[in-house]
Amino acid sequence: IWSFAVSGNNVFAGTNGSGVFLSTNNGVNWLFAGLSGKRISSLTISGKNIFAGTDYGNGVYLSTDNGGNWVNAGLLNQVINTLASIGNNIFAGTYAGVFLSDNNGGNWISVNNGLTSSHILSLVIKENYIFAGSDSGVFLSTNNGENWLIKNHEFSIVPVVYSLLFANDYVFSGTGGQSVWRRSYADITGIKHISS
Repeated sequence: IWSFAVSGNNVFAGTNGSGVFLSTNNGVNWLFAGLSGKRISSLTISGKNIFAGTDYGNGVYLSTDNGGNWVNAGLLNQVINTLASIGNNIFAGTYAGVFLSDNNGGNWISVNNGLTSSHILSLVIKENYIFAGSDSGVFLSTNNGENWLIKNHEFSIVPVVYSLLFANDYVFSGTGGQSVWRRSYADITGIKHISS
């Protein structure tokens, strides 16, 4: 299992070559939900739309009916390492940087200004803050990926960041060979609590 996504009572699991599976009862039972033979490296939900990112150049797939049917949603010839969504915006992290679609994969644009690495391995979004983990540490965008800022302060050595998580007012970074790091969300974004 390479990826998970949740939509209401539906839990989706992306597998390493067997496609997508769906559980409607918290994992007691699983049903095949399509994309047989594809490695599903990432999943994200946007409204009633489910997006599946694949590796080996199969691009992104979209289902509007809980995995009953899938259509290709672009980025062919890209390895999709990670997907994230906010509102109608879908972000894809690839070995060629970050791509953005605001029309359910109809069109994708490259949004890499300020990224010093094109190998994007993880994405996470909180409010209007988009974090990207790469083989050159962590980057932050506050304007839908138009511009990116390096946020590697406090790392002793700039790590490869394979996973990112928001929890309890912290941003956690899962790294290659350097364990787990955390940093206060407010420290990274510059938000300061003034009063209650």
